[in-house]
Amino acid sequence: HGLKNTAVEPDFFFSDLKEAVDFILHNPMEDMVRQIIERLDGEEDAPKIVLIGGNSRSGKTHLTRMLEYELEEEERSHFTIQLDDWILPKEKRPAYSNVYENFNYPQIVKDLPRILAGEAFHFPAYKRHSNRPEREAHYQYSGQEVVIIEGVVALCDEEWREKSAASAYISCSPEEHRRRITTFYRWKGFSEAEIDALYAERLVKEYGPIEQFAIHADLHFTT
Repeated sequence: HGLKNTAVEPDFFFSDLKEAVDFILHNPMEDMVRQIIERLDGEEDAPKIVLIGGNSRSGKTHLTRMLEYELEEEERSHFTIQLDDWILPKEKRPAYSNVYENFNYPQIVKDLPRILAGEAFHFPAYKRHSNRPEREAHYQYSGQEVVIIEGVVALCDEEWREKSAASAYISCSPEEHRRRITTFYRWKGFSEAEIDALYAERLVKEYGPIEQFAIHADLHFTT
C-alpha cells in the first residue's frame, strides 16, 4: 500500500507482504482464468468481449491482470478498458449522487461503442489517491481478439451483457469486504469515523445496487 505520490499503477495492489506472497504461491485465480478462457474458446465472433464486474475491492483488477497474462502466454491479443478511469472526482459529483453518477455511467455507455469502433480517446483519468499527479487515460482499439471491460458497473448494461463472450461477477464475504475497504481508505488517509460513515452510505448507494447485477453474470467467483 505505497505509491501514494506517483503516477505508477502497479499490476497488483496488496495490503502487506504476506498477502502478496500468498497470492504468488497459491495463484488463487488460476481456475477463474481457466473458466473464462474456456468460454472464449467456444466463441467465434470477434472481438470476444469479457465483462468483469463486482463491488469495489472485490478482486476484479487482480483477475483482469491474471487473464491478461494468460492471454499473453497463449499469444492472443487483448485490449483492456478500465471503467474506473471514468469515475468522477469527488468535487465534480452531484450532491447525494448514486453509484451510476459517481462512476459516470451514462458517459461510459456513450463512449464504449466509439472506442470499439476504433476512435482514439484521451481524457483525464480518476486518481486513486489525492497525492498522485494528474494522469490521462488513453484508449484506441485496433482489432485485438479479446476485449476486457473491467469495473464496478461492467455488468450494468444489458446490451453489453448480450454482446459478451463471458461475464464474471466477483465477490467476497461481507466481513472480508469491510476489511478490504477499511484498509484501502486508511491508505487514502480517511479516519476511522470517516470510513464507517462512507461504508454505511455505500451499502445503500453502491454495494447493494451493484450486487443485484450478479444474477446476470455467466460466472460467479469468490475471492
